[in-house]
Amino acid sequence: MKKINLPNFTINETYQLSLQYIDQSKPHRKIIFDNLTALTDEIFSYSDEYEEKAYQGKLHELDKDKFEDHSEDLVKLYTSYFSNNKPQYSTIRKFYDLILTNGNEDKNKIIKCPYCLSTICSHVDHFLPESVYSGLAVNPKNLIPSCHNCNTKKKAKIFKIIGQHQVSFFHPYYDDLGDILWLKANVTLEQNLLSVSFFVDSSLDVAKEIIHKINYTFDELGMASYLSNKAAETELTTLMAKFRSKDFWLELSNEEITTTLDSDRKLFILTHGKNHWLTALYDELSKRSDLYDVLKIS
Repeated sequence: MKKINLPNFTINETYQLSLQYIDQSKPHRKIIFDNLTALTDEIFSYSDEYEEKAYQGKLHELDKDKFEDHSEDLVKLYTSYFSNNKPQYSTIRKFYDLILTNGNEDKNKIIKCPYCLSTICSHVDHFLPESVYSGLAVNPKNLIPSCHNCNTKKKAKIFKIIGQHQVSFFHPYYDDLGDILWLKANVTLEQNLLSVSFFVDSSLDVAKEIIHKINYTFDELGMASYLSNKAAETELTTLMAKFRSKDFWLELSNEEITTTLDSDRKLFILTHGKNHWLTALYDELSKRSDLYDVLKIS
């Protein structure tokens, strides 16, 4: 989970531009255009309220029924125009593409998902689902770049009550975890197979609501199994091969292996961040000299 930049455009641009695509030559569409145009000031005010509550961590207080009479038409602004990849919608679609690249004008720019930090962004997620909060359907502040897995797992989930706290997902635009190192790994070796599990360090000395938010996001997005599978598909196989290679670690002492693994950990912090699964994996491995001799002969 990582904080990313807010979009450098606002609802003032996306909403009014979306309205322009409504075909007013058809009577029933003209009525929709007039109705949604009349809502403009309320939509803008709703956006301001959203941002205020997002900064306060109180999005659960936002009125989800405010635009229920126009819900279907508001959602269509997103599905029919904003996210439409047909050439005739390119003027509004550019904002969708800017969400995916977190503001980079190059549509081929690849960024990692701010939820899992592991897979490239290929989808735009409505942080508060447009099916419930239709007034946010084309609001850039509510549109988050995400990977397929996180977008699919999150679906229309919103809040959960944990203890005395109303907990929401981690919000990549408004939640900043700073230097909190929350992702941990546990490595095991059984029957010549190396495996790793990932978990949230709940012993951190931070506010309970922060731990709840991290845990809720981690659990609901299925990140434990997702990250473990990614590690198994790539890095663990490579590690096993390295330990068995005479040209690599086979002749190194355990102390030298620890130093090498720790150097890799520091490199991953620089390239991926401290809460990336590779960082967590190598942080654990650099402390597990008990595994090295077994790995060399496994």
